[in-house]
Amino acid sequence: MAYDPTAAAGAAPSWTVPEKFLSWDVDHTRFEMKRVLGKGSYGSVAEALDHATDPPRRVAIKRIPNVFDVFENAKRIYREISILRVLAHPNITGILHLERPPDIATFKDLYIVMEALDTDMAKLIRDETQNLTVPHVRWFLYQMLLGLKFVHSANIIHRDLKPANILLTEACDLKICDFGLARALETAIDEDAAESTAGVSGAPPPEGESSSSSGTTAGQSSSSSSASATAAAPGAPPAIARQMTKHVVTRWYRAPELPLYNDGRYSVAIDIWSIGCIMAEMLSMLDSGMPGHEKKRRALFPGGSCYPLSRGSKRSELARNKKDQLQVIFSVMGTPTEDEISRLRTADAREALSRVPPQEPISLAEKFPTAGAEAVDLLTRFLRFIPEDRCTVDEALAHPFLVPVRRPEDEVTAPVRIEFPEVNRSNIRDLIVSEIAHYNPDIPADWRARGVR
Repeated sequence: MAYDPTAAAGAAPSWTVPEKFLSWDVDHTRFEMKRVLGKGSYGSVAEALDHATDPPRRVAIKRIPNVFDVFENAKRIYREISILRVLAHPNITGILHLERPPDIATFKDLYIVMEALDTDMAKLIRDETQNLTVPHVRWFLYQMLLGLKFVHSANIIHRDLKPANILLTEACDLKICDFGLARALETAIDEDAAESTAGVSGAPPPEGESSSSSGTTAGQSSSSSSASATAAAPGAPPAIARQMTKHVVTRWYRAPELPLYNDGRYSVAIDIWSIGCIMAEMLSMLDSGMPGHEKKRRALFPGGSCYPLSRGSKRSELARNKKDQLQVIFSVMGTPTEDEISRLRTADAREALSRVPPQEPISLAEKFPTAGAEAVDLLTRFLRFIPEDRCTVDEALAHPFLVPVRRPEDEVTAPVRIEFPEVNRSNIRDLIVSEIAHYNPDIPADWRARGVR
């Protein structure tokens, strides 16, 4: 029987609710809770069946407790749910529903209902029983670029692309997830400078551009009393991100300009670098024909610290610390040329690199012997040292490596550019409630004035 929301209030579910989910404030007549998928500092995620569809669909419900206890975390949650509501795209994980709290004026926990996928890229890489083929790499990479083109065209930088944030299905469909660190390009400095970076400088987990607006526009324009969406201007020049948080992107996937400049100014090119790092790990999953090749899978740049972002790091140590993230990058890609160093925008960065002993790049063709020349060429374009020299999303989509899977009609841009309002401690609850209201029309915009709970 299909779920009837009008009959659900006060009704008992027609299935047994597992004891561990009795404390979850979800509509148990709609969501048939199955099992816990994972837990972390943010809360927990459970698998459920959503009986609002016929047949019921499998979903993932993220429970975030005490949403408002830490203001910086509440801001990240608000931004993520705002972004995912607007960015409806086949290669971006979507929010299906936000549960209505029992009392919107006092609630503490937030429940986000999302699409459920089978695994993520990090788990796939760690599975030594699984190999990829070049067609796999090509198809996964193409889907990542489709999603990233859509994100960038909406004025958003993801800022945390890594294998764990690339979700996969058994049918090889791919979706980008986790927009908790994402920002609009014109984020204000005071807002980001106040954010805590605690924990980011520690060891990464085990797994660890400018995109033009040309192309077909897909989706429907959305507006919000919280995150606003304005019509995107086709062909608009890429904006440089001003005043952004400095400590972003898990270290192994962090573009070199982030630690070099350490001033919060960067562009969408940091996402392009991260895509290159992910592509390299996929190439490491190709069967080279050598015994034990499956045990050699690793991040391309597994640094142990990151000048000047890690605690205790000093510029004088950069030249001799072989585990520093920049040094690890140089050990693979070679040290920047004199011309590249001269193009760095700060004297401190130029001086720091002038002290680094020169290193020659390794041969990526030899490192990935079964990848092919076209794949290696595209990888090299992703990983250029100067951000402006990296290929854009559109250039990558047109690269010969992706021609066999390319469908230009799928290379769409967002119909809107996302801009966030000022977020502060006094309005954060109202902003999150406004997002919940998009999925619960019984919550009016003036809910406070009308005393709606």
